[in-house]
Amino acid sequence: MGRSVDHLTHAKWVTYFCLEGSEDEFEREIEWRDLVDNIKYPLMKKYPSLDEANEWDGETRVILENSLVQIGISEYCGLVSVSIRTNDSNYEYESLAENFIDRTWGNMVKLMRRSTYHEPLSKVGTFSNGNSIFEKA
Repeated sequence: MGRSVDHLTHAKWVTYFCLEGSEDEFEREIEWRDLVDNIKYPLMKKYPSLDEANEWDGETRVILENSLVQIGISEYCGLVSVSIRTNDSNYEYESLAENFIDRTWGNMVKLMRRSTYHEPLSKVGTFSNGNSIFEKA
């Protein structure tokens, strides 16, 4: 599969998966909202410091944040990226934020996989035109 999808600027980690669903626009909108909720709420339950957010970084929507990190989601042609970065507003805690990301991101990906029932993809490479190649993780 070859596509490109945006992620948070300066993201420390990104995970990808394929959103398979209906071609009907209304049904895809419902599926998208369900996907975002199925990512947000289990993560908020597991990591109580995370709060809902609703801002944009380019084409990526920041859906969760705390004083250390921001988590964003983006979709392009059925390819979804979920990314995490240190919160730009707290530079003095950057090393603490990176430690938080390193300790939690693997568990977050596992939780997202269980709550969304989507198979994660691994990015194999990117062509000079920006298209990327993915395979099942």
